[in-house]
Amino acid sequence: MVRIKNRYFLCELQVENDEILQLNKYALLNALSEAIQEWYGQTGLGEIIPGLQVKYFSPATGMLIIRVTRKHYQQVWAALGFMNQLRNRGCKFSVIHISGTIKKVQQKAIKYDKECIARLKDKIPDLESVIQSNQKQLQELDV
Repeated sequence: MVRIKNRYFLCELQVENDEILQLNKYALLNALSEAIQEWYGQTGLGEIIPGLQVKYFSPATGMLIIRVTRKHYQQVWAALGFMNQLRNRGCKFSVIHISGTIKKVQQKAIKYDKECIARLKDKIPDLESVIQSNQKQLQELDV
């Protein structure tokens, strides 16, 4: 039996006018699938989609973790770079970190999450609950 090797992306979603979009993991996966299909066609989408998964998304900070097979991580990275609209709003995906294990991405995500929340103190009224829920969700990811 062959082990499937994955890559994990830690990304930040930046929306124009710093809006907080009401999105979930599945809406992001659909948008990413559409971008992959646009750039790599139906065949490319068929190859990439079985190994593609959004593992974590925080609407407050715009941070997400994406899992993809190692064979296709460069194509997904390129598709993220070309995505400039999400639900008819301008957006930009910044890849912060790429790793072969989810544990290292979790550690980087917790560190980066603390930095982001410190910047967003004025915009989030219930800051402590957001911090606790984000850290809890990150800890509960499949390791």
